[in-house]
Amino acid sequence: MARSLILTARRLADVLSRENAALKQMDLRLATSLLPEKTAATADLMALSDKLVGHPHPALAAITRSLDDLALENRQLLQRALAAQRRVIGIIARAAVAAEPSYGAKKRLTGPVALFTRA
Repeated sequence: MARSLILTARRLADVLSRENAALKQMDLRLATSLLPEKTAATADLMALSDKLVGHPHPALAAITRSLDDLALENRQLLQRALAAQRRVIGIIARAAVAAEPSYGAKKRLTGPVALFTRA
């Protein structure tokens, strides 16, 4: 049982390490693609840890500390990525509002306008 738990914990640690590396590079596409694997590894680890009885294996204690560190780093990197996305969305939203055509005092259309015609 302890061996399965250790292998599953290492699998989760590997996924978290890869996701953290992607987030450090702001490769959100890669980070997002790891979500199913991270979710599955987390679920497997939770299922196995529910069945754990007795004292944990020493290797399990070490991998648990490693997982704690990786999870903390992951949370911080995810928060950074979300903040960056909020800033980008804000910039785009402000640009879209600024680009909206408006009507002047004489009801004439002002602002950027694109006309398309077909012959």
